[in-house]
Amino acid sequence: MRKSRMAHLSLISLLLVTAVMVACVMVVGCRRAPAGPATPEELAIAVFGAGRPDTQDPGVYQVEVDASGQLRVMCRFAVLTPDALSQCRAKLVELFREGFKFESVDSIYVQMDFPFRDEAGKMTLEKGLTVRLGRIKNSQIDWAVFNARDLPNVCDEWWVDPRVQ
Repeated sequence: MRKSRMAHLSLISLLLVTAVMVACVMVVGCRRAPAGPATPEELAIAVFGAGRPDTQDPGVYQVEVDASGQLRVMCRFAVLTPDALSQCRAKLVELFREGFKFESVDSIYVQMDFPFRDEAGKMTLEKGLTVRLGRIKNSQIDWAVFNARDLPNVCDEWWVDPRVQ
């Protein structure tokens, strides 16, 4: 009787331990890191936001990776403030840091349109910044310690309308 009871308790303990291990594996297996953008286009929209079609809302209004591997991002900036350029730089660093993780991207071109006031006082959206960075230069940058103010010095192309600065 005693051996039978001991075997019974051992079996229950083994089943309990197995059940706990299975539950742990299921919980850990179900908890995955949140997935980031699956495409370069999704990344651009995640960084700059999505502008609604046929509006002048801020955000990305056109994005594509062309046949040459250039990620082309066209976006609008909401308000021209004194820190608009530094905000743009921060977003560009994020896009450049993550954008070249996609094998289909060989260069990234961004055009940002800003609301400028014309002489009559009417607000119009016009190109205010263009920037291009290629994969080769990108591979030479340590984004972990990079200062966004240095973007003009490392980009293949950097142009800013004087009204933005």
